[in-house]
Amino acid sequence: MKNLFPHIYIGTLIALIILCGACKKENLDGIKQASLNTPFDLQLSEKVLLKTADRQLKLELRSLNDTRCGDVLPCEHTGNATARVLLSDTDHHAEAETNLCIGRCDEETKTSDTVMVNIDGQKYTIILKRIFGSTDKKAELQVNTN
Repeated sequence: MKNLFPHIYIGTLIALIILCGACKKENLDGIKQASLNTPFDLQLSEKVLLKTADRQLKLELRSLNDTRCGDVLPCEHTGNATARVLLSDTDHHAEAETNLCIGRCDEETKTSDTVMVNIDGQKYTIILKRIFGSTDKKAELQVNTN
């Protein structure tokens, strides 16, 4: 029977390297910053940092969909505009992903323009204030502390 110690040692070392790489902090340099309780604009796939006294939050606009008529008249259906956002605490690795909706948000979509989320014991309210049409791929959002 061959000595398995070198293989076990190398396998353990590789596993530790992989685990350490997974724990590496995200580089937040160059991400724009905004203030809590204040509206800000965010492009599709863009991220923004929101700093509090004891936390650093990151909000990402993951998707936008706008089926409203806009300036087209006559408008046969009112439609809606939806956004999917991810709010995360960069230090505690806690996050919440949610959908927001403006316009005709019926029971099927089960969304609203205002959603409360819980991140690591702290409650935040995310508000979708406006979506700038179907071609701009930009939304006006606000995150409030509760």
